[in-house]
Parts: sequence; C-alpha cells; structure tokens
Amino acid sequence: MALIMSLIFLKTHSHAKMAPDSQKNDFRDAEAIAEAVQRPTMKFVATKTAEQLELQAWHRGRERLVSQRTGVINQIRAFLLERGVAVRQPPDQKTSCDTRPDHTLGSTRDEPRESSHGPLFH
Repeated sequence: MALIMSLIFLKTHSHAKMAPDSQKNDFRDAEAIAEAVQRPTMKFVATKTAEQLELQAWHRGRERLVSQRTGVINQIRAFLLERGVAVRQPPDQKTSCDTRPDHTLGSTRDEPRESSHGPLFH
C-alpha cells in the first residue's frame, strides 16, 4: 500500500523538486532576495512618505483605542449584568462613535442631544 501511495505521489508531483534538508539562514535568505531582485518581472513598491507613515500611525492608534473602548464597555456591561442590570446595545454600533458632521449636532458640542434609539437601560 505504501508503495502504491509513493508511486501516486511521484506521478502527481513529478514537476516538484524536493527541498534539501538544510536549515534556513540569513545567508540563504540574502541570496534568494538578491536573485529575486535581478529578475525582470520583479515589481518594487514605492517608499512611503512621512505623511503616509504619520497617517498610518494615527489609524493604528485610533484602532487600538476603539478596540480598548469596546473591551471596557463590554466589561462594564458584564459587571452590570452580574448585578442584575441589563444594558442593551444600540441597534447600530456606529452610533456609539459620533461620526456626524458638526452642523447636525446643534450649536455647541456641550449641549445634550436626544438619542434616536431611546433609553439604554431596561
């Protein structure tokens, strides 16, 4: 049975060459990179500008803050639920982060707004 399986493998994978039993190291990696760079089909990526790097850093930071905020909100909801207080989530999660333009908020940001989703506590 093993002989049949090995013959099938050789027949279907005859185009593939077995990799040598050597370990990967920095020298071989450098050789592979040097060979790849010399190929005519190699495409290069432009380096990012300082503005692009700064914007990317801001996005990463915001993503981390949003993730942490979500975790804290869920943790508070779990603590309240353990005490018998059920807090429902808004139907649209985007409403938790105010993304509306300033002119829809009223005259100042400090004024309280009415929620379109009703009360959050049951």
